[in-house]
Amino acid sequence: MIRPGIVWGVAKAEARLSRRLVRYWLFQSMAAIVGLAIFLYYYWLHYAFSSWSGTASMLNPRFLISAVGIYYLVAFLLGLVFLGYDVRARDSRERMAEVLDAVPCSNLELLGGRFLGILLPAWIPVLVVAIGLSVLSAIMGQPFEWHTVVAFVFLMAIPAYCLVLGLTFLLTLLLRHRLLSAVAVIGILIGLVVVNFGFIPLYLLPIVDITGGFSIPWATDIVPQIVDGYGLLQRTGTLLAGLDLLLFAAALHPRKDDSNRSVT
Repeated sequence: MIRPGIVWGVAKAEARLSRRLVRYWLFQSMAAIVGLAIFLYYYWLHYAFSSWSGTASMLNPRFLISAVGIYYLVAFLLGLVFLGYDVRARDSRERMAEVLDAVPCSNLELLGGRFLGILLPAWIPVLVVAIGLSVLSAIMGQPFEWHTVVAFVFLMAIPAYCLVLGLTFLLTLLLRHRLLSAVAVIGILIGLVVVNFGFIPLYLLPIVDITGGFSIPWATDIVPQIVDGYGLLQRTGTLLAGLDLLLFAAALHPRKDDSNRSVT
């Protein structure tokens, strides 16, 4: 049985460590700059050409947050790899592996706490960016649109982060070399992007969609929905896939707990 108190204690320690890393702030800043630049670019297209172009008129700033979120998520997903690939190497490097191996908690509690401790500091800035872009849109004369904010913050960000972080944990413990695992995860992400835009028909893009940009419908004043049934199924599947990868990582963790390894 998973003990929430232990998981939360590990998560708080991991979150403090994540916030102190230079690469955390570096990738957060890069993702925020990319998102803001794309938002301002789309806003300029809407402002300059919406009077005679139907395509440009669709780029209304109040509906752009989930669309801009694709670029923000892609930029930070790369940073998430470099936050999660230290799951075991840091313990050995700091000579803490033997201490953690003696702590009376299961591998799933340990990795689950670390998973949560990286996920929360990565997700909270998503909420801040979404609110900031909503305020900026209001300043530019467009009212707040909450459907696109909810879609970006919850349906796009959380499943994408869980999937990539779970994959990073698994490959790091499987390959036992953090740089090799980082290259492998980034290669998989780049490969999915290439497959998305080069080989997959448009109607099949949601199947291999990580960010949710092709699964979450574009909110409009006519159809102000957050998600349809197919999009909800795809994002739920993405979230469950990330949690499944975490379970596999716990089974492969070299730390010996008192669970049945083969059953796990």
